Amino acid sequence: MRLMTFNLRVSAADDGPNHWFERWPHVKALLLDQRPDVLGVQECMPNQLMALLGELPGYFGFPGPETMLRGGLSIRNPIFVREDGPRVREERALALNASGVIGQVSWDGQEPRLAHLLDFDGWTLANTHFDAWNNPQTRLESARLLVEALREAPAAVVLGDLNCTPDSPPIQVFRAAGYALASDFLPPEVDRRTFHRFTGQGLAELDYVLLRGARVLDVQIPRPRSEPPYLSDHDPVVVDVEIQSIRLHTQG
Repeated sequence: MRLMTFNLRVSAADDGPNHWFERWPHVKALLLDQRPDVLGVQECMPNQLMALLGELPGYFGFPGPETMLRGGLSIRNPIFVREDGPRVREERALALNASGVIGQVSWDGQEPRLAHLLDFDGWTLANTHFDAWNNPQTRLESARLLVEALREAPAAVVLGDLNCTPDSPPIQVFRAAGYALASDFLPPEVDRRTFHRFTGQGLAELDYVLLRGARVLDVQIPRPRSEPPYLSDHDPVVVDVEIQSIRLHTQG
């Protein structure tokens, strides 16, 4: 099964030659080339959602709840599942705050955040985007909430831009709960840094596929362009996996 996470970068940003309308044809080409079974994207505005729903054939789209960020921007973390891919049993959402109410902000956060979840046969997937500002407590508490919410799942995958590096406390929370970073399986010569701010030069590893109860078969960080328009200010991460609970169920 192929999984992919990708921070699209909001279409409302004034990104000059890297504006969404310049980037979309290249984004579309990459998605059609990679053909992930499950795709989770972040920073998806309404016009970007419509582009994905309308021009990505062969997929079921799960938009998920709306998150309102500062300035009234409408953002979602949608998930797309191939029509011939894993069967979705349930769609739900987890508010990443102390109240459990979507749209509220807790701790040192500045914007409401959530995790968009899909339950499949034998495993659960979460697509999320942790707080982007200098709010370490919010990211740490978000990781704790998500680990707890997924605790009963036989296997779990977390996709998203977590806005923290592999040595940070939130990532250590996932590691302590038995999650592996797909990027740990990359060859040492591969640059793991996914955030590049439209320069093509990696600045930090912020985008993750985290797995519990799954075997990593292959990992890629596609970088198809070396000049504007770049696909985003983040690189996507693509991971081929075997979900162990699916294999055991099939054998049984």
